[in-house]
Amino acid sequence: MRNDLYITLEKGEFEKGGKSVARNVEITVYVLDIDGQILKSHVAAGSGEPGGDEYHSLVLYHNNSPRWAEQIKLPIPVDMFRGSHVRFEFRHCSTKDKGEKKLFGYSFVPLMQEDGRTLPDGTHELIIHKCEENTSLADCSRYLKLPFSKANLPSNNQTLKGTKESFWITSFLCSTKLTQNGDMLDLLKWRAHPERINDSLSKLKEIDGSEIVKFLQDTLDTLFGILDESSQRYGLKVFDSLVHIINLLQDSKFQHFKPVMDTYIESHFAGALSYRDLIKVLKWYVDRIVDAEHQDHIQQVLKASEYIFKYIIQSRRLFSLATGGQNEDEFRVCIHELFMSIRFFLSQENKGTSPVAQTQAVFLRTFPAVYGELLKIFTVREVAGFVRETLGSLPTTVHADCPLEAVKLQCIAKTVESQLYINPESRCILLPVVLRVLQAHMQEQRDLVMCARILTSMLSLIKKEENGTA
Repeated sequence: MRNDLYITLEKGEFEKGGKSVARNVEITVYVLDIDGQILKSHVAAGSGEPGGDEYHSLVLYHNNSPRWAEQIKLPIPVDMFRGSHVRFEFRHCSTKDKGEKKLFGYSFVPLMQEDGRTLPDGTHELIIHKCEENTSLADCSRYLKLPFSKANLPSNNQTLKGTKESFWITSFLCSTKLTQNGDMLDLLKWRAHPERINDSLSKLKEIDGSEIVKFLQDTLDTLFGILDESSQRYGLKVFDSLVHIINLLQDSKFQHFKPVMDTYIESHFAGALSYRDLIKVLKWYVDRIVDAEHQDHIQQVLKASEYIFKYIIQSRRLFSLATGGQNEDEFRVCIHELFMSIRFFLSQENKGTSPVAQTQAVFLRTFPAVYGELLKIFTVREVAGFVRETLGSLPTTVHADCPLEAVKLQCIAKTVESQLYINPESRCILLPVVLRVLQAHMQEQRDLVMCARILTSMLSLIKKEENGTA
């Protein structure tokens, strides 16, 4: 876990303060907790440097507009972030007496807002609060109620708005646990604001992917929590949000988070009732494929079908474990009805460039990845029956310029290479549909290289079995 706040001391604008020449300004930086105590060893001046209790900037002599551009790292624990703040104290350093440093002002910035969002990344113009040289800042409550940023000043506060003195910092948070995104925070805190659930689910797609994967487990817990409590109202939106997250992990930028989702499904997922809603919504989408004018969203749903089935199967396993296998017949009927809908949409004969044909191709690319999940609940003969009937529903005619034909053959190739086909009991069920597709392509002299690859896999398997029994 990482939680490092980087702060760059950018520049300042200071008045002379009654002096004939410009000031010699030094900044001292402290991090203070919710009780106003200085956090020890939480200010690091550079990479590899040990943490200190404070940081002292360079002193730029006779300069009322100093530009420091000095960056420090504040490795503050997550549990201490709320209520903590950073204080910047400004002192004038005498050129005559090197030990004389007179405090003349300070700025501060809270690390977390009241709603739980952290200080946003970016540049902040902080207010410089004037003070006397002997002012004690030990009691933080005296100044924490004051405005800290020019951007947050109320419109009626003309005194501070009109002052020319300001101090600029740039902040950047590198955290695996805290967020600066209000929409993400609203979603994660859905129980506190149930009236915002609909908006929060709608805005999930607008949240940066890096924020979603940072809170992947928390986000998934939130989605299934909402589904368990309000499936009738939010079932479709939760499903769409889940599809968005699954497809986000297909992006090469986030692919390394797939094992995180796999671990979540196996070890942390607790939605024992979720399978009902997931099957229901998936079937709802499949039933609308043939008549849908726009196929883009449905194709996104089908791209996510491997992980949707992972959730369906794991949810059903959890339910069976908790109830001793209740509602088994109902579950099987739901799965059979889902595959009936899939077979109907696959059976539609379309031109290769039609939207429905493209949707058929999307499904066939992901279908073989579902076999292993189905085998966790159904017998090999049952799964082989699903696959045979599904692939057997495809149109038998081979269209010369139809991209679907190549995808169909690739699906057959993955099926032949799967654990399902290796099992002799299920292979005898799958063999007729595999041979039928191969025959159709070979008669048309199409995709012969792929056909040869499939035949090689089939014959190699037979040879291995012969050698094994010899």
